[in-house]
Amino acid sequence: MERKVRFAIFGPGTMGAKMTEYAIAHGAEAVAAFTRNSNLGKDLGEVIGTAPLGVEVKSFSDASEILAQTKPDICLVATVGTCELLMETFEICAKAGCDVMTIGEQMLWPWTEAPDLTAQVDELAKKYGVTISASGCAEVPWGTVIAAMAAGSAYVERIRVEANLNLEDYGKGVLPLYPDHGIGFTMEEFETKVAAFEPTTDENGHWPCLPGDQNGWLCRYMGLTPVSQSAYHEPLTYHEDVYSQNMEAVIPAGNLLGMNKVVSTVTEESITVEYAMAGKVFSPEDKDRYVITIYGQPQQNIIIEQPSSPHFTAATPVNRIPDVLNAKPGFVTTDMLPRGMYLARPMNEYVEKEN
Repeated sequence: MERKVRFAIFGPGTMGAKMTEYAIAHGAEAVAAFTRNSNLGKDLGEVIGTAPLGVEVKSFSDASEILAQTKPDICLVATVGTCELLMETFEICAKAGCDVMTIGEQMLWPWTEAPDLTAQVDELAKKYGVTISASGCAEVPWGTVIAAMAAGSAYVERIRVEANLNLEDYGKGVLPLYPDHGIGFTMEEFETKVAAFEPTTDENGHWPCLPGDQNGWLCRYMGLTPVSQSAYHEPLTYHEDVYSQNMEAVIPAGNLLGMNKVVSTVTEESITVEYAMAGKVFSPEDKDRYVITIYGQPQQNIIIEQPSSPHFTAATPVNRIPDVLNAKPGFVTTDMLPRGMYLARPMNEYVEKEN
């Protein structure tokens, strides 16, 4: 593509601002921005801390009209996490002829959690000739890195990923997820609202597990066939009060700072894939950390100390923009796209189409 890639951002909050900053740094041009609440009326440059860009953050309700006027190639979506909540945005973008890249957690691999809705997204994208995809922190350190490690194994018995994430880093936009993590729950509330309803595979093979269902993505990427899956939740507490900046409240000692959600997938190939995500408000003793272990011959371990998960989450989908623009219409998960890579040149040089 000779010209710059043109993009719109839905949700220019904490994560959307980072995505906007990175997309511009890689040679893309911002032409529109939409919000339901934060930064309304501001210049997008002010939001990301640069000189004015001449793009005013408009209301979500104006999106259809403005997209028709500005005609972006792709819409970056950093608003909500589930397929159900993203459907309205997908429809607006698709009808405007815009491809979509979202960091919505469930959309990384929603075929197991929301198969019917996912099929609707696929049908919508094909109807209007656009591509809808999702990426974020999960794709590289918890996905392609593991597959690359496994390529050096004689045999693999089990894969386990442990991630410790500070939800405070993702801005107030993550607050709707907090009930899902049980933040502020008493132990009694955890036992009655969470532990009593541990999800397991149903008779149709569907299960409500982790947002984004990291295991489903990794199994598909590695050519594994899931046959069963189960999950459980571990309460995460601290012996002293902890203040949450995003919630603007104190979490009393002994109440939940969050939960460790553990999902285990058994495959036909006799490889078990386990993913444990501790999403929480950090105590003074906590720190971000990823631990990846491949049990087999040889046993392999990667430990990433204090990774900047929000930056992974923003940078990975930006690097994926050319792949989405080059992809066929439909809902296309990133395991079906070419190998992810860093954009060393302006992103338009990686885009094949010229319209």
